[in-house]
Amino acid sequence: MPSITNVGGSLTTAVALTLLAWSVRALRAAALRNAATKARAPAARRLRHRLHATMTLAALHVLCQLDAVPYLVVDTREELEDAEPLDEGDSNATHEGMDPTRRNDPSTLFDGKAHVLYLPEEQLEETFSSTHEEWDSKLGRKKPGQEHVLAFVADDTWRAQACAAQAASMGYLRCVAVRAGGNQVEPVRFVHRDTVAEAIRSTKKGLVVLDLRRHDERVLYGAPLGSKHLPAEQVPRALSMSEDEFQDTFGFDKPAKQDNVVLMCRSDRRARWASQLLMDAGYPRVFVCKEGAYGWRLDHRVLPYQSYELGDPPPDPEPFEIESINLQAAREELQSMGLSTS
Repeated sequence: MPSITNVGGSLTTAVALTLLAWSVRALRAAALRNAATKARAPAARRLRHRLHATMTLAALHVLCQLDAVPYLVVDTREELEDAEPLDEGDSNATHEGMDPTRRNDPSTLFDGKAHVLYLPEEQLEETFSSTHEEWDSKLGRKKPGQEHVLAFVADDTWRAQACAAQAASMGYLRCVAVRAGGNQVEPVRFVHRDTVAEAIRSTKKGLVVLDLRRHDERVLYGAPLGSKHLPAEQVPRALSMSEDEFQDTFGFDKPAKQDNVVLMCRSDRRARWASQLLMDAGYPRVFVCKEGAYGWRLDHRVLPYQSYELGDPPPDPEPFEIESINLQAAREELQSMGLSTS
Protein backbone atom coordinates (compact mmCIF):
# COMPACT_ATOMS: atom_id res chain seq x y z
CA MET A 1 0.00 0.00 0.00
CA PRO A 2 1.51 3.31 -1.02
CA SER A 3 2.33 5.71 1.78
CA ILE A 4 0.59 9.07 2.05
CA THR A 5 3.03 11.91 1.64
CA ASN A 6 2.78 15.69 1.80
CA VAL A 7 4.94 18.31 0.26
CA GLY A 8 7.99 18.48 2.50
CA GLY A 9 7.57 15.10 4.25
CA SER A 10 5.27 12.33 5.36
CA LEU A 11 2.06 12.73 7.37
CA THR A 12 3.65 10.79 10.26
CA THR A 13 6.46 13.30 10.46
CA ALA A 14 4.01 16.20 10.41
CA VAL A 15 1.94 14.72 13.24
CA ALA A 16 5.08 14.05 15.29
CA LEU A 17 6.30 17.60 14.81
CA THR A 18 2.87 18.97 15.77
CA LEU A 19 2.76 16.87 18.94
CA LEU A 20 6.29 17.97 19.80
CA ALA A 21 5.31 21.62 19.39
CA TRP A 22 2.25 21.15 21.59
CA SER A 23 4.39 19.43 24.22
CA VAL A 24 6.93 22.25 24.21
CA ARG A 25 4.16 24.85 24.56
CA ALA A 26 2.53 22.88 27.41
CA LEU A 27 5.84 22.51 29.23
CA ARG A 28 6.62 26.19 28.73
CA ALA A 29 3.18 27.19 30.07
CA ALA A 30 3.62 24.91 33.08
CA ALA A 31 7.05 26.39 33.74
CA LEU A 32 5.65 29.92 33.57
CA ARG A 33 2.83 29.03 35.96
CA ASN A 34 5.32 27.46 38.36
CA ALA A 35 7.54 30.54 38.20
CA ALA A 36 4.57 32.81 38.81
CA THR A 37 3.49 30.71 41.79
CA LYS A 38 6.99 30.88 43.27
CA ALA A 39 7.09 34.62 42.70
CA ARG A 40 3.76 35.09 44.46
CA ALA A 41 4.62 32.82 47.41
CA PRO A 42 6.90 35.30 49.26
CA ALA A 43 4.34 38.07 48.75
CA ALA A 44 1.60 35.79 50.09
CA ARG A 45 3.73 34.89 53.09
CA ARG A 46 4.46 38.57 53.73
CA LEU A 47 0.75 39.40 53.47
CA ARG A 48 -0.13 36.63 55.88
CA HIS A 49 2.62 37.82 58.21
CA ARG A 50 1.21 41.35 58.17
CA LEU A 51 -2.29 40.19 58.98
CA HIS A 52 -1.57 38.72 62.39
CA ALA A 53 0.97 38.21 65.13
CA THR A 54 1.83 35.35 67.47
CA MET A 55 2.25 34.97 71.20
CA THR A 56 3.20 32.17 73.55
CA LEU A 57 0.96 30.17 75.83
CA ALA A 58 2.59 31.95 78.78
CA ALA A 59 1.62 35.34 77.35
CA LEU A 60 -1.92 34.06 76.86
CA HIS A 61 -2.08 33.01 80.52
CA VAL A 62 -0.89 36.44 81.65
CA LEU A 63 -3.44 38.15 79.40
CA CYS A 64 -6.27 36.03 80.80
CA GLN A 65 -5.22 36.35 84.42
CA LEU A 66 -4.72 40.11 84.33
CA ASP A 67 -7.52 40.93 81.88
CA ALA A 68 -4.96 43.37 80.56
CA VAL A 69 -6.76 44.54 77.40
CA PRO A 70 -10.14 43.79 75.79
CA TYR A 71 -9.72 40.32 74.30
CA LEU A 72 -11.43 37.14 73.18
CA VAL A 73 -9.82 33.71 73.05
CA VAL A 74 -11.13 31.71 70.10
CA ASP A 75 -10.50 28.02 70.77
CA THR A 76 -10.90 26.03 67.53
CA ARG A 77 -9.61 22.68 68.79
CA GLU A 78 -11.96 19.90 67.71
CA GLU A 79 -11.89 17.71 70.81
CA LEU A 80 -10.76 19.58 73.88
CA GLU A 81 -10.66 16.51 76.07
CA ASP A 82 -8.27 14.73 73.69
CA ALA A 83 -6.27 17.73 72.51
CA GLU A 84 -2.54 17.65 73.07
CA PRO A 85 -1.00 20.32 75.30
CA LEU A 86 0.35 23.27 73.36
CA ASP A 87 3.73 22.70 74.95
CA GLU A 88 5.47 20.35 77.32
CA GLY A 89 7.58 23.03 78.90
CA ASP A 90 8.19 23.84 82.54
CA SER A 91 4.88 23.12 84.28
CA ASN A 92 6.22 24.73 87.44
CA ALA A 93 6.30 28.19 85.87
CA THR A 94 3.83 30.35 87.73
CA HIS A 95 2.20 33.73 87.72
CA GLU A 96 0.07 35.40 90.35
CA GLY A 97 -3.20 33.49 90.69
CA MET A 98 -2.10 30.72 88.32
CA ASP A 99 -2.35 27.08 89.31
CA PRO A 100 0.91 25.44 88.13
CA THR A 101 -0.59 21.94 88.24
CA ARG A 102 -3.14 22.91 85.56
CA ARG A 103 -0.90 24.67 83.04
CA ASN A 104 -0.62 21.77 80.60
CA ASP A 105 -4.16 20.43 80.98
CA PRO A 106 -5.91 21.62 77.80
CA SER A 107 -9.39 21.03 79.19
CA THR A 108 -8.70 23.62 81.90
CA LEU A 109 -6.46 25.90 79.89
CA PHE A 110 -8.41 29.00 80.83
CA ASP A 111 -9.86 28.00 84.26
CA GLY A 112 -13.16 29.67 83.44
CA LYS A 113 -11.70 33.15 84.00
CA ALA A 114 -10.97 34.02 80.41
CA HIS A 115 -13.28 35.33 77.73
CA VAL A 116 -13.35 32.19 75.59
CA LEU A 117 -15.38 31.25 72.53
CA TYR A 118 -15.23 27.57 71.57
CA LEU A 119 -15.71 27.63 67.81
CA PRO A 120 -15.02 24.97 65.14
CA GLU A 121 -12.68 26.26 62.49
CA GLU A 122 -15.21 25.74 59.69
CA GLN A 123 -17.64 28.13 61.44
CA LEU A 124 -15.13 30.95 61.75
CA GLU A 125 -16.13 32.97 58.69
CA GLU A 126 -19.87 32.65 59.29
CA THR A 127 -19.55 33.57 62.96
CA PHE A 128 -17.39 36.64 62.53
CA SER A 129 -19.56 37.80 59.64
CA SER A 130 -22.64 37.71 61.86
CA THR A 131 -24.26 40.85 63.23
CA HIS A 132 -24.08 42.06 66.81
CA GLU A 133 -27.68 40.93 67.31
CA GLU A 134 -26.85 37.42 66.08
CA TRP A 135 -23.94 37.19 68.49
CA ASP A 136 -26.23 38.18 71.34
CA SER A 137 -28.96 35.71 70.41
CA LYS A 138 -26.88 32.72 69.26
CA LEU A 139 -23.73 32.98 71.36
CA GLY A 140 -24.94 34.91 74.36
CA ARG A 141 -22.06 37.38 74.23
CA LYS A 142 -21.18 40.69 72.66
CA LYS A 143 -19.43 40.65 69.33
CA PRO A 144 -15.78 41.74 69.71
CA GLY A 145 -14.89 45.15 68.35
CA GLN A 146 -11.84 46.50 66.57
CA GLU A 147 -10.19 47.24 69.92
CA HIS A 148 -10.26 43.56 70.95
CA VAL A 149 -7.27 41.26 70.76
CA LEU A 150 -8.43 37.98 69.22
CA ALA A 151 -6.21 35.10 70.38
CA PHE A 152 -6.64 31.94 68.32
CA VAL A 153 -5.87 28.53 69.82
CA ALA A 154 -5.77 25.46 67.54
CA ASP A 155 -4.40 21.93 67.51
CA ASP A 156 -1.13 23.24 66.06
CA THR A 157 0.52 26.60 65.47
CA TRP A 158 -0.01 26.55 61.70
CA ARG A 159 -3.77 26.15 62.07
CA ALA A 160 -3.88 28.91 64.67
CA GLN A 161 -2.05 31.19 62.22
CA ALA A 162 -4.48 30.27 59.44
CA CYS A 163 -7.45 31.14 61.66
CA ALA A 164 -5.86 34.43 62.73
CA ALA A 165 -5.09 35.35 59.13
CA GLN A 166 -8.67 34.56 58.10
CA ALA A 167 -10.14 36.74 60.84
CA ALA A 168 -7.67 39.52 60.05
CA SER A 169 -8.70 39.45 56.39
CA MET A 170 -12.26 40.11 57.63
CA GLY A 171 -11.21 43.35 59.30
CA TYR A 172 -10.07 42.19 62.76
CA LEU A 173 -6.60 43.69 62.80
CA ARG A 174 -5.49 42.62 66.29
CA CYS A 175 -5.44 38.89 65.67
CA VAL A 176 -2.88 36.74 67.47
CA ALA A 177 -2.07 33.08 66.91
CA VAL A 178 -1.07 31.25 70.09
CA ARG A 179 2.03 29.30 69.17
CA ALA A 180 3.44 26.12 70.62
CA GLY A 181 6.33 26.57 73.04
CA GLY A 182 7.07 29.36 75.46
CA ASN A 183 5.41 27.96 78.55
CA GLN A 184 7.63 29.86 80.97
CA VAL A 185 5.97 32.85 82.66
CA GLU A 186 8.78 35.29 83.33
CA PRO A 187 8.97 37.22 86.62
CA VAL A 188 8.13 40.90 86.36
CA ARG A 189 10.96 43.30 87.15
CA PHE A 190 9.69 46.60 88.52
CA VAL A 191 11.47 49.94 88.42
CA HIS A 192 10.55 52.99 90.50
CA ARG A 193 8.86 56.03 89.01
CA ASP A 194 11.70 58.31 90.17
CA THR A 195 14.23 56.16 88.31
CA VAL A 196 12.25 56.41 85.10
CA ALA A 197 11.89 60.18 85.46
CA GLU A 198 15.60 60.65 86.09
CA ALA A 199 16.48 58.45 83.11
CA ILE A 200 14.19 60.49 80.86
CA ARG A 201 15.53 63.79 82.25
CA SER A 202 19.13 62.83 81.65
CA THR A 203 18.33 61.24 78.27
CA LYS A 204 20.06 57.99 79.11
CA LYS A 205 21.16 56.11 76.03
CA GLY A 206 20.04 52.53 75.78
CA LEU A 207 16.76 53.16 77.61
CA VAL A 208 13.32 53.35 76.00
CA VAL A 209 10.15 54.24 77.92
CA LEU A 210 7.01 52.88 76.27
CA ASP A 211 3.60 54.25 77.27
CA LEU A 212 1.10 51.45 76.59
CA ARG A 213 -2.09 53.42 77.23
CA ARG A 214 -4.67 54.20 74.58
CA HIS A 215 -4.46 57.36 72.52
CA ASP A 216 -7.45 58.90 74.29
CA GLU A 217 -5.80 58.40 77.69
CA ARG A 218 -2.64 60.19 76.64
CA VAL A 219 -4.57 63.07 75.07
CA LEU A 220 -6.96 63.57 77.99
CA TYR A 221 -4.59 63.02 80.91
CA GLY A 222 -1.11 63.66 79.52
CA ALA A 223 2.04 61.56 79.31
CA PRO A 224 5.58 61.85 80.68
CA LEU A 225 7.80 63.86 78.37
CA GLY A 226 10.19 61.58 76.52
CA SER A 227 7.97 58.50 76.61
CA LYS A 228 7.08 56.76 73.36
CA HIS A 229 3.54 55.66 72.56
CA LEU A 230 2.88 52.00 71.76
CA PRO A 231 -0.69 50.91 72.62
CA ALA A 232 -0.73 47.62 74.52
CA GLU A 233 -3.16 46.01 72.07
CA GLN A 234 -0.65 46.55 69.27
CA VAL A 235 2.42 45.14 71.04
CA PRO A 236 2.13 41.58 69.61
CA ARG A 237 1.92 42.93 66.08
CA ALA A 238 4.62 45.55 66.67
CA LEU A 239 7.12 42.92 67.78
CA SER A 240 6.74 41.10 64.46
CA MET A 241 7.36 44.24 62.38
CA SER A 242 10.58 45.09 60.62
CA GLU A 243 12.44 48.17 61.81
CA ASP A 244 11.21 50.21 58.85
CA GLU A 245 7.60 49.11 59.27
CA PHE A 246 7.75 49.85 63.01
CA GLN A 247 9.13 53.33 62.36
CA ASP A 248 6.47 54.05 59.72
CA THR A 249 3.67 52.84 62.01
CA PHE A 250 4.61 54.31 65.37
CA GLY A 251 6.93 57.19 64.50
CA PHE A 252 9.97 56.11 66.51
CA ASP A 253 12.72 53.51 66.25
CA LYS A 254 11.94 49.94 67.21
CA PRO A 255 13.70 49.17 70.51
CA ALA A 256 16.87 47.16 70.10
CA LYS A 257 17.22 43.83 71.87
CA GLN A 258 20.05 45.22 74.03
CA ASP A 259 18.03 48.25 75.19
CA ASN A 260 16.58 48.68 78.65
CA VAL A 261 12.85 48.85 77.92
CA VAL A 262 10.61 50.40 80.57
CA LEU A 263 6.88 49.80 80.20
CA MET A 264 4.17 51.90 81.77
CA CYS A 265 0.39 52.15 81.62
CA ARG A 266 -2.20 53.64 84.00
CA SER A 267 -1.46 51.09 86.75
CA ASP A 268 0.58 48.04 85.73
CA ARG A 269 -1.72 45.39 84.19
CA ARG A 270 -1.03 46.21 80.55
CA ALA A 271 2.65 46.70 81.28
CA ARG A 272 2.97 43.29 82.96
CA TRP A 273 1.39 41.57 79.96
CA ALA A 274 3.62 43.49 77.54
CA SER A 275 6.62 42.54 79.67
CA GLN A 276 5.91 38.86 79.00
CA LEU A 277 5.45 39.55 75.28
CA LEU A 278 8.77 41.37 75.00
CA MET A 279 10.71 38.77 76.94
CA ASP A 280 9.17 36.04 74.79
CA ALA A 281 10.40 38.02 71.78
CA GLY A 282 13.99 37.99 73.05
CA TYR A 283 14.22 41.24 75.00
CA PRO A 284 16.16 40.34 78.16
CA ARG A 285 16.06 43.75 79.88
CA VAL A 286 12.41 44.66 80.37
CA PHE A 287 11.08 46.62 83.35
CA VAL A 288 7.67 47.80 84.49
CA CYS A 289 7.18 51.25 86.00
CA LYS A 290 5.72 50.32 89.35
CA GLU A 291 3.54 53.39 89.93
CA GLY A 292 2.31 53.82 86.35
CA ALA A 293 0.76 57.03 85.06
CA TYR A 294 -1.67 57.06 88.00
CA GLY A 295 1.17 57.37 90.48
CA TRP A 296 3.46 59.57 88.37
CA ARG A 297 2.65 62.84 90.22
CA LEU A 298 5.90 64.50 89.19
CA ASP A 299 4.45 66.78 86.55
CA HIS A 300 1.24 68.83 86.55
CA ARG A 301 0.71 67.78 82.91
CA VAL A 302 0.33 64.09 83.80
CA LEU A 303 -2.97 63.69 85.64
CA PRO A 304 -4.12 60.71 87.75
CA TYR A 305 -7.46 59.17 86.77
CA GLN A 306 -9.58 56.11 87.43
CA SER A 307 -9.70 53.26 84.94
CA TYR A 308 -12.33 53.36 82.19
CA GLU A 309 -13.05 51.42 79.02
CA LEU A 310 -12.94 52.79 75.51
CA GLY A 311 -16.37 54.25 74.76
CA ASP A 312 -17.18 54.98 78.42
CA PRO A 313 -17.40 58.58 79.67
CA PRO A 314 -13.88 59.59 80.71
CA PRO A 315 -13.61 60.24 84.45
CA ASP A 316 -12.53 63.58 85.82
CA PRO A 317 -8.83 63.73 86.76
CA GLU A 318 -8.09 63.47 90.45
CA PRO A 319 -6.52 66.34 92.38
CA PHE A 320 -2.93 65.75 93.44
CA GLU A 321 0.16 67.47 94.74
CA ILE A 322 3.47 67.45 92.90
CA GLU A 323 5.94 65.10 94.58
CA SER A 324 9.73 65.40 94.52
CA ILE A 325 12.14 62.84 93.10
CA ASN A 326 14.37 60.85 95.39
CA LEU A 327 17.39 61.54 93.22
CA GLN A 328 19.87 59.39 95.15
CA ALA A 329 17.65 56.30 95.05
CA ALA A 330 16.91 56.89 91.38
CA ARG A 331 20.60 57.08 90.47
CA GLU A 332 21.40 53.99 92.47
CA GLU A 333 18.70 52.04 90.66
CA LEU A 334 19.92 53.33 87.31
CA GLN A 335 23.39 52.13 88.18
CA SER A 336 22.03 48.70 89.10
CA MET A 337 20.41 48.61 85.65
CA GLY A 338 23.79 49.19 84.07
CA LEU A 339 23.10 52.81 83.09
CA SER A 340 25.65 55.47 83.83
CA THR A 341 24.64 58.04 86.45
CA SER A 342 27.24 60.62 85.50
